[in-house]
Amino acid sequence: MIRSGFTYLFIALILISVGCAKTADKPSADSKTNPDTGSAIRISADGIDAAEPAIAADAQGNVFVVFVEHSGKAADVFVQKLDANGKVADEKVRVNPAAGEAKAWKGDPPTIAVAKDNTIYIGWTRKLADEKAKGNDLMLSASRDGGRTFGEPAKVNDDTKPASHGMHSLAVDSMGVYVAWLDERNIVTQTHDMEKMGAAMAHHEDTEPNSEVFYSYSNDGGKTFFGNKKIASDVCPCCKTTLLIADNGTVYAAWRQVLKGDHRHIAVARSTVMSTGGDLVFNDAVIVSDDNWQINACPVSGAALTANGETLDVMWYTAGAAGQAGMYFARSADGGKTFGPRLLVSNEATSGTPVLVQQGAKAVAVFADVSGGLLTAKWEGDPASKTSQTKTADANLPASVSLKGKIFTAFVRNSGGKNSIWVTIAE
Repeated sequence: MIRSGFTYLFIALILISVGCAKTADKPSADSKTNPDTGSAIRISADGIDAAEPAIAADAQGNVFVVFVEHSGKAADVFVQKLDANGKVADEKVRVNPAAGEAKAWKGDPPTIAVAKDNTIYIGWTRKLADEKAKGNDLMLSASRDGGRTFGEPAKVNDDTKPASHGMHSLAVDSMGVYVAWLDERNIVTQTHDMEKMGAAMAHHEDTEPNSEVFYSYSNDGGKTFFGNKKIASDVCPCCKTTLLIADNGTVYAAWRQVLKGDHRHIAVARSTVMSTGGDLVFNDAVIVSDDNWQINACPVSGAALTANGETLDVMWYTAGAAGQAGMYFARSADGGKTFGPRLLVSNEATSGTPVLVQQGAKAVAVFADVSGGLLTAKWEGDPASKTSQTKTADANLPASVSLKGKIFTAFVRNSGGKNSIWVTIAE
């Protein structure tokens, strides 16, 4: 296994993203940038330090925003219900049973998915009972009454020794509930400084070895989980995993693979759901693009996925030597077995995990830009046909969902040293 010394290289990443430029990767000349004209809705209360948003919608037109409230070393996961117009519908509800037991940082927010029966599933990380132990447990909570109450959470990871289980992702379908995450049960690692990691988008480790990707599933509505299984080794230890279940039942998992020479590229594996029990069998991972990004640090940048039949779209950030630093897009026409050439979405993007959702026939991409805000790009077909690019100032860590022709985007703003959760609604 490759072991890498990780130091904070955020400044270097910015310099790379500004300095690298090749004409072959220029964005479409047809795109245009407009200021954000919509008003943002504040979700978290004034004076509360709130961050790490996730968002989902149900079939009735309700939107659920999940976020974490921080108070010193204590943290709590809350969910806030909104109606289709963005109006706050009920009081926020705490997801974790015991106050202050959650553990989160901006690279690893909670996850949320809503099943067809309107059960709301929320994945979150819990502190270990032993305050001296290093690591966390990965939990799943379920609400069967529209988010008003949550049952006793189920532990997803099945190991018993203290270890880190994070950068998790969540997907649900009629066969079950699926969770993927970065797992360090087999890794000898240094102490995670979560507070520093939360203040800057990078690991603050003197020594941080590569991680592994694990998954598990539940076929009883998230009450219990089957034994954990490993998908990949030598994985970037702080780049978020992604899970997607396509309409045809194919399950896709994505992560950032560490290759020979410390190159860090996005990998995708696919699986079909086994008819007995809902288990998965993933094929060998495929590298989406050779970005030639050789970096002895952790960029905290996962991938976004959407699928339509056998067509799989992937979006990710890179600052590799293969072209301009920025947000890129690639398409597979054969269910992730092979990928076409990458296309530049924006050279204004900066390191971070993007959002990619469908709005009818259009794709909507949301990601962080170098000015400290968010960019929202729309296209039909591929990014070469990009029709608009809208900026939202003073915003980061986006999470988006499409609902009845509208895009709801939750994000974080910082003022006076405290974070707050906001939502915008765009046609």
